[in-house]
Amino acid sequence: MAKFDAALYDLKLRIFRPQTVDERVVIVDIDDKSLKEIGRWPWPREQTARLTRNLFEQYGVAAIGYDVVFSEPDQSSGLPVLERMAQGPLAGDAGFAASLARIRPQLDYDARLAEALASGPSILGYYFNFTPPVEISGQLPAALFPCAEVTQHGVVPRHAAGYNANLKRLQERAGGAAFYNMEADFDGVARRMPVLMEYAGQCYGSLRS
Repeated sequence: MAKFDAALYDLKLRIFRPQTVDERVVIVDIDDKSLKEIGRWPWPREQTARLTRNLFEQYGVAAIGYDVVFSEPDQSSGLPVLERMAQGPLAGDAGFAASLARIRPQLDYDARLAEALASGPSILGYYFNFTPPVEISGQLPAALFPCAEVTQHGVVPRHAAGYNANLKRLQERAGGAAFYNMEADFDGVARRMPVLMEYAGQCYGSLRS
């Protein structure tokens, strides 16, 4: 019966879905051509910051949504190494300290991405996890509401045990965030996505909510 229902659903979509693309939505894909021109993934956050600013300022996009999780600090600029030197073998070197203070804004790639996210409506992506090993990293966005508000009406969101979210400094400057957990059917095809997820008694919204 499940296979029959899935086949009917797929047929209905093929018949009734719009036969043209929605020109309001553009996917900026990290494809093989991008990797050859810019380099292997993950890219420095400074590159992502430039991309974000170009989309807002040059192309005038209404909003940007990321389905990439920026959960760890970017160290590709070498800033952490310079800071360790300033606290270690070059501690007390006033000239080095002054130079580092001058170039730190250019080398703090996470700060540059945070500024770019704040320059327009931006939504970050994150995901929940459910089975061991439970991962908890990054900063969740503000919850939509306590889940008790919907469970008392018979709506029971799926309970998450942990999450992998974005750096706090990025989340604080973005316009918001939404989870993108996908639930595949028996044949590996995604036909649905949860709208709400419960974590620690709070309800969070998906990218489609």
